[in-house]
Amino acid sequence: MPYWLIGLILMISVSVFAAARSRGPAASPTPVPDKQASARKLLGASVAEVETLLDSIERKDTPEPVMGAMCYEMAACPSVIEYICPVCGERTVYEGGSDLWNVQELFTIRALFDSLAACTDADLLLDETSFCSFCGDVSTEPAPLLVVDLDDADPCTSVVDADDLRVLIGFFSGETSYATVNDGSLPLKPELDRIRTLLGLRGER
Repeated sequence: MPYWLIGLILMISVSVFAAARSRGPAASPTPVPDKQASARKLLGASVAEVETLLDSIERKDTPEPVMGAMCYEMAACPSVIEYICPVCGERTVYEGGSDLWNVQELFTIRALFDSLAACTDADLLLDETSFCSFCGDVSTEPAPLLVVDLDDADPCTSVVDADDLRVLIGFFSGETSYATVNDGSLPLKPELDRIRTLLGLRGER
């Protein structure tokens, strides 16, 4: 091999080694914050924690209501709705009457309940067995029940509607307002008695 070629190879090798030395050790990657960890949900699993949230809202100024959209068009209720019980899996068919609207709203309540369960560690249950002709009592009008079992209190069961769950979502999210059905917001302070009732704290004070 010609000497000039050997010299060229040696020069290239030295240059590459020097460049690698000048860079130093690879920098450690910057840790990415865990958004879920930084957005830790409020507990609200005990009476004391709930009372702390209630007191916080009572001390804060009442926010102004925010009006939502005024042109929402109500979706027409179908003439027949088939309800499938999440407990037994049986089907119940509703045709006509006010029960149709109750079943229609139940689907909204289910979604709101999932949002509520995601923002609190309280033990919650949505009982909809009254809508099932196999599990429930067909002689009574079906209604969803919210069962709340705080760590240091007796379980509490209440008939709820969609607005009740919107109120609780705002409460357990640490807000002073709650979202309305038309994307507005209303203050929570006037709803504190209702919140206490839904959480079984009516006789705590």
